[in-house]
Amino acid sequence: MCLLLGEFLRLSLKLGARDYLEKPFNPDTLQALLIAVLNEYETRKLPFDILAGSSELREHIEAGVTAEEIARSWEPSVGEFARLRERFLIY
Repeated sequence: MCLLLGEFLRLSLKLGARDYLEKPFNPDTLQALLIAVLNEYETRKLPFDILAGSSELREHIEAGVTAEEIARSWEPSVGEFARLRERFLIY
């Protein structure tokens, strides 16, 4: 029974269950949860790049590009987004 519960826990964590921990907690359960969460942590990208969606903004800032130039570089994408969103507006 305990082995089946352990396998169930591992499968649950692998599939994304992250919000359940029995109290009082079992140290093995906590360890499995922590390992599962740490395995999801992004290590190849900088946090700024993740929040910005790509490395482009950071690279512009590092290169000394002005805020105005950065904003202008977004204009084509903003225009395209505005066109795409039109069909989803209900008001």
